[in-house]
Amino acid sequence: MKEVFDLSRFDSYKEDNRREVKKAEGGIPNSLWDTYSAFANCYGGVIILGVKEDKDGGWHTTGLKNATKLKRDFWNIINNYKKVSLNILKEDDVETFLMNDTDDVIMVIWVPIAKREQKPIYINNDLFGGTFRRNWEGDYHCTRFLHLVNGQEIYLIFIFVYTIKSLKILKFRFKWKEVFGLMILQFIEHCVRH
Repeated sequence: MKEVFDLSRFDSYKEDNRREVKKAEGGIPNSLWDTYSAFANCYGGVIILGVKEDKDGGWHTTGLKNATKLKRDFWNIINNYKKVSLNILKEDDVETFLMNDTDDVIMVIWVPIAKREQKPIYINNDLFGGTFRRNWEGDYHCTRFLHLVNGQEIYLIFIFVYTIKSLKILKFRFKWKEVFGLMILQFIEHCVRH
């Protein structure tokens, strides 16, 4: 994962399907969580805070006013299951760097690919509205029946009949032959709640 971003090559990077920059002037931007979900569900990637994208696609640092507080806020939010379904990061996946030429501090968050049994990674306690995928340099909602498994799209067609006491799956058809229990359980729990 560390090969996706090397500080010595900062000036040569542009946003793509593995790199995203955010100014983060007012704290942790809400859009960071969309990107976290998208990277975790697709190919992994790096989110860099304290950096702005120029009109030509290049980057320049804006710096972070209080990187220590921002880092603490980040860890508090990512470990809140009501905001993020699962924290798949380790401590060394989040680092701050001092940019020598400007004295700006940036924060780099390396997001790995979620394991098959961890997917989908979603936000705001909303499996359907909070699951994202990454295409080029954008984060996009997965449709109600499109979720990502191991970087591959899986189309789920469910017809459910449920009562207060029971939930019966009448028919389901998968493009993907293997059904991953955790994802199905999350889907069933969502249907029962709504």
